[in-house]
Amino acid sequence: MGGQNAKATLDKKVKNLRKRIEHLEPKEKPLEHGKAKIDILDSSKIHSKIIIEGKKINKKFHKKTIFKDAEFSIFNANKIALIGPNGCGKSTLIKMIIDHHPTIRVAHGAKIGYFSQDMSILDDNLSIIENVMNTSIHPESFARLLLARLLFKGNSVYKKVGVLSGGEQVKASFAKIILQDINLLILDEPTNYLDIDSLEAIESTLKDYDKTLLLVSHDRRFISAIADHIMTIENYKIHIFKGGYEEFLERNNKSHGGEEIQKQIIVLETKLSEVIGKLSIESKNENLEALDKEYYNLLGEIKELKGKL
Repeated sequence: MGGQNAKATLDKKVKNLRKRIEHLEPKEKPLEHGKAKIDILDSSKIHSKIIIEGKKINKKFHKKTIFKDAEFSIFNANKIALIGPNGCGKSTLIKMIIDHHPTIRVAHGAKIGYFSQDMSILDDNLSIIENVMNTSIHPESFARLLLARLLFKGNSVYKKVGVLSGGEQVKASFAKIILQDINLLILDEPTNYLDIDSLEAIESTLKDYDKTLLLVSHDRRFISAIADHIMTIENYKIHIFKGGYEEFLERNNKSHGGEEIQKQIIVLETKLSEVIGKLSIESKNENLEALDKEYYNLLGEIKELKGKL
């Protein structure tokens, strides 16, 4: 009987709970925090096959050589990530392109949008919307839409740039560049200070960007998501790898591994020559059987290493 009483009590509680649910007022589902999404605006297209081309580039700072007879070509719609350690010449090359150095040709009709780390395109005394509209080729309604997608919503567009955080200045600078009439985008460390939502928004934008992009960044994940070519500066020369960052790393690892194998082969071949020399001289002081064994062992090692190349 105790079990039946417990069941009756439980049934009563269930009925009461159902009645409470029926009398609850329906509420709308809470709004989710939307992620910023940016659409790159269309601009005049460049019809040249090669957008940026360098020939016989030479550059020195005092006694330090940066480039020596370096050459490179960036083709239309390429997304190039320029990578390398600090001091290798990345910033120098970007500046030479921006300044139209005599050894670097930029295609006729190219309109460069340049994002720099110093946020020099922003006026601290003006609001976000004023900064953006000063150079925008689009109406304010469109600019406000883009800024909202970068999480500058409502009255926040009236904030003075001088009071913005580093991340907010990055986003305002990016918005200003995108709203200009550009068809060649050059970004220097665009991910600095960005929050996750803004980083994903800019990353998504650049993935869909159908014009030429030259990107300098230390953010390897960002590079992997965007770049289809990798540019490096080594031994005063400029090299461009056709492929993404993961492919570049794989090729690079194989290349460095191949160099090490070649060194090992040279050492073994040197030893082999010494053994052959001893075998060719019938010296009583040498153990010919041991030399013969060493000879075949060395041949086998060399063959195995060559098979790895």
